[in-house]
Amino acid sequence: MDRKTLFAFVLIAVVLILTPWYMDVVSPRPPETVGLAATPPTSLKRDITPNPSATPNRPPLATEIADGSPTKEVVVENGIYRSTVSNKNGGSFASFILNQYDRYDSTLVNLIDGINKNNLLVGFISLDGEQINLNNNWSVIGNPRRIDASTSQKNLLFQTTFNGYVVQKKFTFYPMSYSVDLEVIFKNPDRFVSRGEYTLSWNGGITSSEKNTKDDHTYFKGYAYLGDELLEPGAKENKLSEENQRGQTRWTAVKSKYFLSAIIPETPGLAAVVSGLIEEGRPVFNTKLVQSVSSARSTLYMGPQNYKTIRSLGVDLE
Repeated sequence: MDRKTLFAFVLIAVVLILTPWYMDVVSPRPPETVGLAATPPTSLKRDITPNPSATPNRPPLATEIADGSPTKEVVVENGIYRSTVSNKNGGSFASFILNQYDRYDSTLVNLIDGINKNNLLVGFISLDGEQINLNNNWSVIGNPRRIDASTSQKNLLFQTTFNGYVVQKKFTFYPMSYSVDLEVIFKNPDRFVSRGEYTLSWNGGITSSEKNTKDDHTYFKGYAYLGDELLEPGAKENKLSEENQRGQTRWTAVKSKYFLSAIIPETPGLAAVVSGLIEEGRPVFNTKLVQSVSSARSTLYMGPQNYKTIRSLGVDLE
C-alpha cells in the first residue's frame, strides 16, 4: 500500500470519528425525557390541565350554577294580584301586578321591573369553601303554565341539583292575600352545605309607581330587623353602603313610597346583610337573609303598606 492510499484511509477514519462530535457542537440534541417521548402534545396538554368537572363531588369554580334548561314562566292569579313566576333562581317573580292599585298613567301597579327581576336567589357555601349561587333555570315540577289560587290555596314546586343532591323551592299561594309562603328544601344538606346555612336574597329593591320618580326615590329603603335593632343603610352614588350583622333576624324588606316586599322567616334567621347604592339616579337596595337549612320556611309579603294588614303579620313589620 502506497503512502497516498494510507493517507486516504486515515483521513476517512478521522472524518467518521469526528463527525458526531461536530454535529453535537453545531446542532445539539434535546435532552431525553423519560416516559413522555411518545406522548402527542395534545394528549399531554389534556392530562395536565385541571378539569373540575372530572372530579366527583367537586363544586364548580364559578360562583354561579348554570345549565341549558329553557326559561319557563308560570302565571299565578289569586283575585287581588296576577304574578308571573320564572324558573330562574328556582322561582323568581318576573312580574307582580296588583289588581286594586293604579299607577299615575292608569295602568296597574307592577312591583317588578328589569332591575329587581333577580329576586329570591338561593345561595350557600359549599364544603370546599366555594360561594354557590343557584341562579340557574330550575325544573318546574308538574310543568304547569297557569295556577288559579282565587278560591283555594295552590302550590308551585321547583327543583334543581348540586353535585347530585336535590334542592327544592315550594311556593304556596292563598286566595285574596298578599302573603305567599316559601319553603327551601335541601336533601342531605350535610353532604354539600357548609355550617348548615343558606341565604335568600332580594336584589334590586322595588320599582317606582309614581309619576314623580324623584320624590318616590326618597322613600326607597332596604331593611333588616334583628331583635330590636333595625339595619337601615343609605344609598350613595358610586359607593356601596352595607350593613352586615348576625343575630335573630325577624325579617328583611325593601320598600317604595306606598308598597313593600318583605321576607319573614317562620323561625328567626341567623343573620342579615342590607346594602344600598344609587345607580343611574335610582336608589337600589339588596337584602340577604341567612337561614338554617333545618328551618327553611318563610312568608313573603308583597303589597301595599296597609297598616292593618302589615300589623296582622305579627312581626313588627309595621
